[in-house]
Amino acid sequence: MELIFFHAGDSKDKSDKDGNTVNVLTRKAVQATVKATQGIYRLLPRKTKIEVWSNMTPHFVQTAEIIAKELGIKNKFVNAIGQSDIQELLKIIAEHAKEKCIIIVGDNTYLNSWSAQLSGIHLPFQPYSAAGFLLSKRGLSSAEIMWLAADDTLLRIR
Repeated sequence: MELIFFHAGDSKDKSDKDGNTVNVLTRKAVQATVKATQGIYRLLPRKTKIEVWSNMTPHFVQTAEIIAKELGIKNKFVNAIGQSDIQELLKIIAEHAKEKCIIIVGDNTYLNSWSAQLSGIHLPFQPYSAAGFLLSKRGLSSAEIMWLAADDTLLRIR
């Protein structure tokens, strides 16, 4: 089973029609996410069901929706992602997504921590960067880093 961590792009606060402040991706971030998704597509396993997961943070949702649309798949919202709880997330994966490739949208705060908990290595996630992990068949609590792609790399892969 493969797990991909993707760092969401830059966001800004914007007022919605009711006057509430919502954090949304910038126009540049939307365009860069589309391009980065094209790069991720080249690194995805073939003939594997793929899902995109995020929590309900608006710019994470927006990023997940862009990735899902570009890949022609559905996205899911998983509360454990926003709680920085890797064990809860792995439990959800074990129950519902064992044979799938999961792309998880987030930011450096927990992607870095999770990569260290899974592989023993803190990875430096920047906007539009991603890392692919192969989860251990003996148990989902450890993983091997398969690839790490910086933002510039993902934006160049065609």
